Amino acid sequence: MLTSDLVILLSSAVLCLAIIPVWVLTVIEHRRPPIRGRLKEIIAAAARRKNGPCP
Repeated sequence: MLTSDLVILLSSAVLCLAIIPVWVLTVIEHRRPPIRGRLKEIIAAAARRKNGPCP
């Protein structure tokens, strides 16, 4: 195997290793409800946890 073949093989392996986590995060985020829908739930949960009067 030539050195150029090894460089191409390693480059493609590194590219795959860089793409796979991004793809996994994209799939996970795609399955979650949109942030606008979750925003009200997040605010309500924060309000429940908050101690003391509102400013």
